[in-house]
Amino acid sequence: MYTKILLKSICCVLMLIVAPLAKCDDQNLSRITLQLRAEGWAKTEVASVIIGVDATLNNQGVTEVRQEILNKLNKIARVDWHITRFQQSQSESGLEQIQSLAEARLDQNALSKIRDEAKGLSRPGLNVKVVSIDFMPTEEAQNAECVELRGKIYARAKDEIARLNTIYPEQHYFIHSIDFMPTVLPMNDKLMVTAVGAAPARSIVTVSNKIEMQANVEISALPVSPKTSR
Repeated sequence: MYTKILLKSICCVLMLIVAPLAKCDDQNLSRITLQLRAEGWAKTEVASVIIGVDATLNNQGVTEVRQEILNKLNKIARVDWHITRFQQSQSESGLEQIQSLAEARLDQNALSKIRDEAKGLSRPGLNVKVVSIDFMPTEEAQNAECVELRGKIYARAKDEIARLNTIYPEQHYFIHSIDFMPTVLPMNDKLMVTAVGAAPARSIVTVSNKIEMQANVEISALPVSPKTSR
């Protein structure tokens, strides 16, 4: 009996506490929407290099050809090469062929003679060539720049809230929501050197990729309670 009365009393107290909070829902908030923008640059001094190796299987097996391809890639540069394509097919004459692509990021110093080096590694039945050299900043560099840009927008939103709370001290403005929209602008075509283009210059050049960060910031404040006269 006493337990039931105690539970009913607790429920009544909870209802009295929750009821005023329920009235302060999103519809009752005072809102201000801002569109903020910041821009920056993701930078790189290395290039993404793609090497193509086409081979014809004579007396060699697939395993031996794959190992030879890896050895030739390491002669171009001792880096972490990633095989992105390794396809075996049969030619019209009935010979087994291997078509492969490998990708790695190389310093500019390693690019001055890379086409000649690839050509020198070719032999009858195995052709090594440079497919592309792309100075695109890494995803990690772009993400790091996006973090910096978001920080700038957060700071500007904070300053805006401080100004609002100075002008309207009774409102107590705060960030209600923020929606970021990053845009990576396309790079100039000249920054990508294809198989038919000229070799890169020997001097180190920092290549930058412009990133724009836009944000829709919604600033809100709880409704001001009307002052009651005594």
